[in-house]
Amino acid sequence: MKKITTLFAALALCFSVSAKTWTNYAGFGWRIPTSTTVKSDDSSMDFDIKFKNQTGLSLDYAGTHESGFSMRAILDINYSNSNLKVGDDDDELKGLNGLFLVGAGYAPICTDKMFLGVYGVIGADVTVLYRDKTSYSSYSKTESEYSLTHTASVLGANATFVYTPAKHFSLFASVCANYMIPAKIQAEMTLKENGTKIFDSDEKYDYKGAFKFVPTVGICWKF
Repeated sequence: MKKITTLFAALALCFSVSAKTWTNYAGFGWRIPTSTTVKSDDSSMDFDIKFKNQTGLSLDYAGTHESGFSMRAILDINYSNSNLKVGDDDDELKGLNGLFLVGAGYAPICTDKMFLGVYGVIGADVTVLYRDKTSYSSYSKTESEYSLTHTASVLGANATFVYTPAKHFSLFASVCANYMIPAKIQAEMTLKENGTKIFDSDEKYDYKGAFKFVPTVGICWKF
């Protein structure tokens, strides 16, 4: 997957440098909040996880050749939380999500005012959730830390529309329909009592694939 991603990036650079009529759109946007549930691959373990309210900053690039061939790149950095509870506590895990996609496709519309591109994309989706808590009793101090890391390769499709009301300033809307390939979740838990570690666990669990819908709106510059 890393080799394929690098190849796409190299192709984009080559086209942007060599093409006589290569048009670029580069900007940033807001990832509209979405949620995704990943299910455990072990039927005996009720451990489905819902990654909730994933939203944040999206850095976006699209470029198109005079022939209609087009390239796309997306980097999202998002807030995320989860429905997962730890023990008897009601605290949700909170953390970050990152999404990186590159792809190629075709632009059926490419005028001075409007652009529409459709793409196949590949990349990676990573969510890291964390929770720590300290509690006290009359004779002890208990500290607990819990984290989950979900890293999945991604295959998907993207559609991007750009409207350019001024010469360089543009508005864009983008939507991805991504499939996160089956992956493992790494769960780590540490428990300390009065500063002494009394429990330490690091386990990996298999999870099924899941679909994720990623809508984004923003502004970009045409050049």
